[in-house]
Amino acid sequence: MNYTKLVKYHMKHEQFKLLVCFLMLGFMAGIVIYNKYSVSGFLVIAVLFLFFVGKYFYKKFMLSSNYFQLSKNEKLELDKALQSSLIFNGKDYAISKKFIIDYKNCSIINLDSVLIIEQVKGKYFPSVKSHNIADVVYLYTKSGRIYRLINRSYQYYLYESYYEHLYDYVKKQNPNVLEGYTKENRKIIKEKYNVNI
Repeated sequence: MNYTKLVKYHMKHEQFKLLVCFLMLGFMAGIVIYNKYSVSGFLVIAVLFLFFVGKYFYKKFMLSSNYFQLSKNEKLELDKALQSSLIFNGKDYAISKKFIIDYKNCSIINLDSVLIIEQVKGKYFPSVKSHNIADVVYLYTKSGRIYRLINRSYQYYLYESYYEHLYDYVKKQNPNVLEGYTKENRKIIKEKYNVNI
């Protein structure tokens, strides 16, 4: 699987939302034509449909443009990594042996460029059945960019192991990565790579 096919596969759930909105729009139009419902309900569905259309094309454009901004060698390396080792492909991101593709923020992160990984623990949200926690993971890279990879709620009992597995995986692929956005780590990065983060 190359990057283009991966994006096309990921966008299928967005296409499903468009289809549902289109069917609802058609249904509402039929009801309005037969004077059994007000035009305002149709307009609400039409605005919702336009929102999903705009979101779909914007996301598709952003995911594609990030790929086309890569050099020819980077594109070949990314496609090769995706063909040989797509380790995880979820709703928010995909992980291969050398890259993380963040669908939520439309970015491609080369694991070799990650200098620091940091977890910012969120708040507990007790509910009737379980406890949830908000988690944010930041990746600081050699280019000076900061990626916010995950910002979701996870069940409490999965929370600790989730971050640990992500950190262990990134560390395994890039042994030079440091944990935590500390003064000491920033000093090491400045001395070793001449990067201010």
